[in-house]
Amino acid sequence: RAAEAIKRRYGAARAALVDDAEVEVPGVGGRPPRTISRQQMVQFLEMRVDEMFELVRDRLQQSGFYELIPAGIVLTGGASAMPGMVEAAEDVVGLQARLGRPAHVGGLADVAARPELATAVGLVLFGTRYRSGALRKGRENGFWTRLVRWFTGE
Repeated sequence: RAAEAIKRRYGAARAALVDDAEVEVPGVGGRPPRTISRQQMVQFLEMRVDEMFELVRDRLQQSGFYELIPAGIVLTGGASAMPGMVEAAEDVVGLQARLGRPAHVGGLADVAARPELATAVGLVLFGTRYRSGALRKGRENGFWTRLVRWFTGE
């Protein structure tokens, strides 16, 4: 939990975006807390982020889907909101990227619009529309219908 809190508060996907302030990190295994430079911490994060996006790029290329993504990729999840994440994705993957935020959400829109909830909210909205028949009308053999059937085993 402490590492996640530190990442959220001080993290970035690109070291060039942060100053060299000192960050106190809790000790592990009964050790006392220690201080590290934010620049040093973010350099470590940058390496991990680049590795992750290299894997994404490689898998997309191996699958043959890389050339089929003209509109780019959408980043979701809590880490996607980290400063520099969209730029890192574009640099490493080589496709346009944007931060995914749920749309068309009533009620708790300010809470549900957070990037860490984008996938879950999107799946709920998709499932609701699919079950209501809104996505199936006239598209019984369409891509999305086949994809849903593949996941649900229908």
